[in-house]
Amino acid sequence: MIETKVLATSRRHLLIVTVLLLIVAASRILRLNGLEMDIDEVWSIWQTLGTPRQVLAWVPYDWPPLYYLALAVWKEGAGIHPVAVRYSSVLLGLCGVAFTYRLGRHMRSPQMGLLAAGVYAALGYAIFLSLGVRGYIAVYTLFPLTMWLALRYFDRPQPARVAALSLSLALLLYLSFSSAVAVLVLAAYLLVVYRTRALRQGWLPAAPALALVAPLMIAKANLAVARTEATLTINERPFLSEIKELLLDDYGGNARAFWLACFAVATALAVVNHRRQSRSVALFLFLWPVGGAVLMYLTNPLLGLFRFNYAWWIMVGLALWMGWGLAYLPPRAQMVALAVLGGVMFLPLPAERYHGDVPTPPFIANFTWLRAHLVAGDALILDPHLDVPLEAWDYFERVYFPQGLPYAQDPSGYRRIWYVSRAGREDPALKAAIEAGRLPGIFVGPPELLIRLYEGPPDPRGRLFENGLRFHGADVLRDGRIDAGPLVRREGETIHLRLWWSVDEPPPFDYSVGTHVLDRRGNLIAQFDGPPQVGDNPKETSRWQPGQYYIEERTVRLPYGLVTGTYRLVLTVYQWWDNVRVPGEGTDEDRLLLLDRVYVKAW
Repeated sequence: MIETKVLATSRRHLLIVTVLLLIVAASRILRLNGLEMDIDEVWSIWQTLGTPRQVLAWVPYDWPPLYYLALAVWKEGAGIHPVAVRYSSVLLGLCGVAFTYRLGRHMRSPQMGLLAAGVYAALGYAIFLSLGVRGYIAVYTLFPLTMWLALRYFDRPQPARVAALSLSLALLLYLSFSSAVAVLVLAAYLLVVYRTRALRQGWLPAAPALALVAPLMIAKANLAVARTEATLTINERPFLSEIKELLLDDYGGNARAFWLACFAVATALAVVNHRRQSRSVALFLFLWPVGGAVLMYLTNPLLGLFRFNYAWWIMVGLALWMGWGLAYLPPRAQMVALAVLGGVMFLPLPAERYHGDVPTPPFIANFTWLRAHLVAGDALILDPHLDVPLEAWDYFERVYFPQGLPYAQDPSGYRRIWYVSRAGREDPALKAAIEAGRLPGIFVGPPELLIRLYEGPPDPRGRLFENGLRFHGADVLRDGRIDAGPLVRREGETIHLRLWWSVDEPPPFDYSVGTHVLDRRGNLIAQFDGPPQVGDNPKETSRWQPGQYYIEERTVRLPYGLVTGTYRLVLTVYQWWDNVRVPGEGTDEDRLLLLDRVYVKAW
């Protein structure tokens, strides 16, 4: 009976952990599409676009190489699209949740493991880490595993456990130098729990770990000096506001009031239900986040590590302490707490805060939009005063336009120009050349990264009608972009046209325009007749002025009951008062101008 009960309890916890991991995964994956990258994230990917030797050579001076090498391996299999790259962080975050559960279970109970894992996954900055492309997610994931391996080793020393712990300690430092403080916190915890045994047995895994990281320490020895010189310029802010900002605004940024209440409840439960034999452990777990934040503030003038990204290990302490206290709740209340933590994971994040001072240009939104509107024959011109990181431009061009973009230096000879500029800082001569004979059209992006289409007519000279109207050609549109391929439609579909007009001088009267679809015998099967549909400009052609293009859009709907075949799409200008058609350049004997041929497929 006891074995059956234990087995049932184990299966129940496995089910709960599985559901928790699914909730964590959903809270991350649902945010991935359209999530912009800051320049540091782009830099992390961009410098992996080479051979392993090149990646090693391109690693920043203040970072160890392991994360970049791992990212280079990942992108070889998954690709370099932002969503694909970010999936590596999502998966690392899921591993961290599982490791935290195992750690909490080993420290005290499965209940603590579940609640600590829930807090670990729900903290605002933890969610942001698991969505970004930075090495901090790797150490945030690995540290709970390292701590669990350390506890297992000291509980039962074995050669395999020595090797696992040594390797994990070394990996932490090869992933991020900020892990050094986390390792010191772990050492302090082991001293509190195992006392003198930690000193007697700690050297065995520590020695191989030091040997493994020795080459890295030698290679980066000058970093400590450079870091100390840089921190001398740090301006300290008031103590209490800084501590509150780090613990609540940064780590609890998705639900500050909730996290404050959660911490208070966990602390109260731990105080009321404390046990003498675990008092020292509980006190250490409490001091881990609170004392850690104070210590980082006091040492900031020397180390410069009082930032949410450098002090990521404080979040592990928050998770363990709140898991410790909330585990005193009744079983049903624990499940409610887990459910609430799951809901907190879906709350909005203060992403701008987490990006800090690092720019986050809207490259993903802009390039996604540009890819949907760029057509063959277009040209793209970058303004010389455009101030964007070129490595970011290069990366996103590789992602969204792997065949390259159609760049141009001189706008001459191009009908459609995509002009990329910073609004208000354009080169005057270049902008004037682009605007010559073209109209400003659709655009995307904020003023600092504005991509705008300047478009001229299909036929700059145009065809003159006897009444003074000059027709400059037609575009067939589909889904908001020019349909430059063969014109094929089904029965009942529409043909969306954009017609370009101008006048050499104002016509004496107002005229109407007809767009017709004719079968091979010349029978009319579809039409759209009426005055020019020119938006905010006057529909009366007598009010049109020279030197200006008038663009109208109209739709011709094909009827049902057609047979498969090719149909003519034609245009006519006529006098609305007597329906007499006006002759013009290129019109046939019926005074019709052929625009295109439409192939209709029907049963």
